[in-house]
Amino acid sequence: MNLTDLNQEIEDQFPAISRGLAAGYVGGIYHAGETVTHAAGIANLNTGAPMTTDTRWVLGSITKVLVASMILRLVDQGRIDLDRRVVDYLPEFRLKVDGMAEAILVRHLLDHTNGIDADTLYPPREFGPRAVQSYVEALGSTGLLFEPGTFTHYSNPGYALAGRILERLEGVTFNEAIERDLYGPLGMTESCTSAEQAILHRTAVGAHYDAAAGGLKATSMFMLPVASAATGTTPIVTAADLLRFGRMHLAGGKAENGATYLSADSTARMQKVSFDLGVPNSAPTGLGWRRVPIAGTTALFHSGGSPGGSSTLSVFPEHELIITGFASGPGGLLVHDGVLALVLKALLGRDVEAPFARGAPPRDLSAFAGEYASFQSSMSITAAGETLHCQPRSHPIDEDHRRVALGYLGTLATPAFSLEPLNETLFKPAGAPDELFHGIMGRQALTSFHRPDAGGRYGFRHSGWRAMPRVG
Repeated sequence: MNLTDLNQEIEDQFPAISRGLAAGYVGGIYHAGETVTHAAGIANLNTGAPMTTDTRWVLGSITKVLVASMILRLVDQGRIDLDRRVVDYLPEFRLKVDGMAEAILVRHLLDHTNGIDADTLYPPREFGPRAVQSYVEALGSTGLLFEPGTFTHYSNPGYALAGRILERLEGVTFNEAIERDLYGPLGMTESCTSAEQAILHRTAVGAHYDAAAGGLKATSMFMLPVASAATGTTPIVTAADLLRFGRMHLAGGKAENGATYLSADSTARMQKVSFDLGVPNSAPTGLGWRRVPIAGTTALFHSGGSPGGSSTLSVFPEHELIITGFASGPGGLLVHDGVLALVLKALLGRDVEAPFARGAPPRDLSAFAGEYASFQSSMSITAAGETLHCQPRSHPIDEDHRRVALGYLGTLATPAFSLEPLNETLFKPAGAPDELFHGIMGRQALTSFHRPDAGGRYGFRHSGWRAMPRVG
């Protein structure tokens, strides 16, 4: 199938793939020198404006790959050493226990092995040039989930620190740095970093499910607080621009105009496995990238979340292929995995399949039962017959955080759910079809357990790329 026909199929299939749980979708494909962009549905439920191929969207955590690229560019320039301590660049960085911050290296920020327990920290009150600095200051009340470099936990604070290092070395704010030092050299002329800039163009607004109306509604929040800029809250892009960024990584660090942005060594360094937990729900990490095995090949991958929206970037170096897209609404997982499956089948003749091998279930489910907790979240797990019963809870630290979380998620409800075993340490939501986990986004809903103690009780649960230690 050629790209033009595939483009039309994606647009035609959007209603079926989304199952009515996404308001709109915009994306693009680059393959072997050709580029197409596609759009379907509504960009803004407040106005009814259609999604178009030039619609911008809040990038979310794909920003982390952009930040890692900027850090590696400074490594190329001899201005950063990945094996030096973060405090060598940010002497003011502190955690709640003396010595904790000093154990974290710059590379631990980029490969999600720093262990800082501050996943949903979103300082809301600074919007000026001190915004990212205010995030670093707020980390002084947080601790570590594990010894840096020994385990993995998706790290928003790690990238906030990386963003602050960029600010310190470049002498400008994070938003100014990304516009000058990444958008500019890569020709990302349609991208920006503020709502004030975005409102001048076609820009998508996220969507949440409205239980009372039985349908979707526009979010009340466009973007998360500016303090979290480097974790993904401020960059706003188009599909064409994000493909330009992806092509730089396909081209060994060269921009579209042929200029070198990253050295070939640094580009390869980002793509190399830095830490591997060895489970399908937490793919091996590089520096910025996730290396996801799928359909018999490997995707350099990252996803991004924004209020009521989600985006993905998948780069397949073996096949000169890039797939990117944004979906508004809770059905984004279905859309991203559905488009990925369509493209891999049409262009490469490859089918997505289960990322796990079924095996004998654990003999004693009580080994997984207990209380687990991390920053502002906890979960009670009990063994019930052949399943695990899970009751999550949210613990906002103050009214500001509650307001931000509600705007981002659309609800603070934490309904109970059950898990059924796939093998001795891997579980899926009870009753969910295996096909749901064949794509990259879907498999993040799997749960694995790690680090059993001498009595066989597991010390960590891992789901959604995040670690939660047992506390009781």
